[in-house]
Amino acid sequence: MLFIFQTPIHSKKYSKNKIDNITFQGLDYTSKKVVQRELLHKTGMPYNAGNWKKEQQLFESLGIFSQTSLNIKENNDTLDLEYSFEELPPYIPFPSIKITDQNGLMAGPAFAFMNLLGEAIQLEFFYRVTIAPEFYRAQEYLAYVASRWINHLPIEYEIFTIYNDLYNPLKLYNERSINITIDTAYRFNIFKLVVCGELFRVLHDYKNETFTIGNEESKTFLSDGPSEIVPKIGAGIVIDSRDLLINT
Repeated sequence: MLFIFQTPIHSKKYSKNKIDNITFQGLDYTSKKVVQRELLHKTGMPYNAGNWKKEQQLFESLGIFSQTSLNIKENNDTLDLEYSFEELPPYIPFPSIKITDQNGLMAGPAFAFMNLLGEAIQLEFFYRVTIAPEFYRAQEYLAYVASRWINHLPIEYEIFTIYNDLYNPLKLYNERSINITIDTAYRFNIFKLVVCGELFRVLHDYKNETFTIGNEESKTFLSDGPSEIVPKIGAGIVIDSRDLLINT
């Protein structure tokens, strides 16, 4: 994906002028608050070229614009800032392919909402089935949602859900499982307070209650109920000093 940012030459004289008005152009689909909450410039404060450079990086990190620019209009001793944007398509259909040792080649359709409801929320759906070595041996349903904000709070989140219906060749049983992972982080400048959780649930396969390793036979499932549930939770602090947040 290519991002092009057009930066006008901003004279140092602007740093002494206070901002009187901020407007946006090109937001046909995106909500204004999506860019407003990324702004470092505010009305009543002086213009800062360094802040504009940081704003460019924040706009690019949203992943919803192909191009952005800033025009400055001088009115006596005040400034009008006009931010212009070119939006990417809000949704994209595409084929999804992956290869694993366990399932082989899997493929299917996928659909991504890059800017759900104009709120810079990323939502993706995948459906894949085994193509080779055994057609339709495994099915996979996947959903992913992520955003850098919850309303105006600097809370980012990722929710990843995957449902598998397959034959597990490692433990030799029919696996029907769902795995839900939730990662959240509250941003304090470059520091993030992270809380994450995961829930894995697998239904029992009553036709394959045991599996053998060498000469030893073991139970496939620990409990006698209809399913196994494995929860996880964690917390920590992350230092994220990336200029472009879309860079891993």
